[in-house]
Amino acid sequence: SPIRTYTFIVSLRKPKVNLDSGFLGGSFRFFGLDIIEKCNYNILNIPRYNAFTGHRELACRSWFFEREETIMMPRKSYGFTLLEMLIVVAIIAVLVATAIPIFANQLEKSREAADLANVCSAYAVVLSNAMLGYENPDDIEKVVQLQQKQDGFQGFQDITIGDVSDKDKARWIGQPQADGVCAVYYDEELNGIILDWTGGYPYLRNEDFFSYTKKEVDSLGKQHDYRFDSGYPKKNSYVKDVISSLDEDSLLKTGTWVFLRGTKQTDTGYLVWTSYDQKTIKRDQETPVIILDQKSGKYYVSSSIPRYKDNCIKIAGDITAQETTAEMAKMIGSNKAYNTIDAAYRAYIKVLNASK
Repeated sequence: SPIRTYTFIVSLRKPKVNLDSGFLGGSFRFFGLDIIEKCNYNILNIPRYNAFTGHRELACRSWFFEREETIMMPRKSYGFTLLEMLIVVAIIAVLVATAIPIFANQLEKSREAADLANVCSAYAVVLSNAMLGYENPDDIEKVVQLQQKQDGFQGFQDITIGDVSDKDKARWIGQPQADGVCAVYYDEELNGIILDWTGGYPYLRNEDFFSYTKKEVDSLGKQHDYRFDSGYPKKNSYVKDVISSLDEDSLLKTGTWVFLRGTKQTDTGYLVWTSYDQKTIKRDQETPVIILDQKSGKYYVSSSIPRYKDNCIKIAGDITAQETTAEMAKMIGSNKAYNTIDAAYRAYIKVLNASK
């Protein structure tokens, strides 16, 4: 608030002004300003006393007045200052840093709630189909794709789905995995529903394994017997064509396998697979395997002895073309038949863990 000093020069018509006439007690306008008594006027001319008239007079024609007043000058606004902007940004940053974790936590809880609801629905469907005696794999087994983005449950404890509690390790297998699956299926041995949270199956489900060998088998013509071993090293072999035709998520992308069939027209084809590859498989030692009978479409869990032949380790290496049907019947024996690769794979894992 600056203090301005104004100097007014007032020209008088009369050469002499009577200071005692009360002129200064009144007011007059000068350039649109009211000069009134409350203003401080300093007469710069020294008056003199006129002895003839008995009054004080000024001999000059002009009076000089000084006036001091405080003028409030409005400040011009040009927007926010840098300091103001920094303060606002800091406040917003604090609010965002506080809100985002809370929002993310609530979002994860909602995903988990949705997953539990979907698993409950699958449980009800599988249980009702099992009680009705359904045997179709699609009826007594459901796989639920999980939406949660973190392992385990973040917002729930002591969970029970149907009659399966998370404390029951026999029927509640593993814990949920981020973007994993939950397999809900009926187990005849336990006579109950199993919830398997172990991330699902590491292969393509409902895979048609013998479709990979159809082209090669058709090219054999009248020759009925064949044997395609995954470890066979020759580049210009049927094995190379079979491997190149495998789906990206095929079970046969892992482990060691063999497709084989006998010489008779009535012989059926077989697939024998183990999870051990050429580097980890131990030859001349009994190894757990999954066997698929092409004719019946049934899966079996058995064992076989790998042999080293033709510069590779062959699973069921003792079986010749002539002995295929008879030897495979011995391997299958009285073992339990499974309708799906999923059920056979679970049984295979149990045998594999028990053999270690």
